[in-house]
Amino acid sequence: MNAEIPTDRAKNIAILFAGILSISTAAIFIRFAQQEAPSLVIAAGRMVISAIPLIPVILIWHRQAIKTISKRDMFLSVLSGILLAFHFISWITSLEFTSIASSVVLVCTTPIWVTLYSVIVNHEKVNRTIFFGILVAFIGGILVAMSEVCQWSISGFHCTLASTMQTKHMNFGNLLAFIGALLAAGYLLIGRSVRRSVELGPYTLIVYTTAALTLITILIVARIPVETYTPKIYIFILILALIPQLIGHSTLNWALKYLSTTYVAVAQMGEPVGSTILAILLFKEIPTPIKALGAVLIITGIFIVSSTSAQKIQS
Repeated sequence: MNAEIPTDRAKNIAILFAGILSISTAAIFIRFAQQEAPSLVIAAGRMVISAIPLIPVILIWHRQAIKTISKRDMFLSVLSGILLAFHFISWITSLEFTSIASSVVLVCTTPIWVTLYSVIVNHEKVNRTIFFGILVAFIGGILVAMSEVCQWSISGFHCTLASTMQTKHMNFGNLLAFIGALLAAGYLLIGRSVRRSVELGPYTLIVYTTAALTLITILIVARIPVETYTPKIYIFILILALIPQLIGHSTLNWALKYLSTTYVAVAQMGEPVGSTILAILLFKEIPTPIKALGAVLIITGIFIVSSTSAQKIQS
């Protein structure tokens, strides 16, 4: 019996991980943009720039497909866009208060919530290998998060839990990242359902446009200015929209039609590794031994899930 991954599935996995690599740059560009711009402006700019080029392309090439979308799928697509908007508000804001590694790791706990929902509500069969891979990756995520307050040296393992203002800020940022993970889980689950009957182009257009309009509305209500920043900030936001969003997130939406929701969600746990590597190169944020160990466990968990046969993940 041939145990190799089918060629089409291998190609789909390769495309998915290219998208994950693109998404890994998001926290870096956000941190640069936060030098001047509020998180809400960054989130709105990201989605508006992402939606604008899609409008003429999708309306020209997929006009008929948009007309055939059912009311149910349209409603779910709009709901997905709203969840995406609040996901970005929560997660991007978290980067103001906590480290890149902690924020990205916590927001990538999404597969835990996706799996629980899929098993309990959708009765999706996820075998023990998948659960083990999630567990290993999640333990690695915990270690990365703990590395902010814990140290591992020759003298032993020590954690400092003093309630300083910095610690309180970090905890608030971690909470925001966790909320972002829950919102992302809803976004992925809805996408999995809608993408079974709706093409990628129309679905992406509806979701991104809804998210952009949601964020613009919040900006207007909050009376936050969008024109008072230096040109470099707008460049960072533009790159953020083009690489992590249009390339990265669009790849995730594409993959939801061909790979399991759990698989796509677990693959996203490669984002903390990519973000940490970029943080080392750009910000000289050298990971501690605990953080490095956590990264290794995350990679191991992803490998376990990636090597599982497609026949063992059933809907």
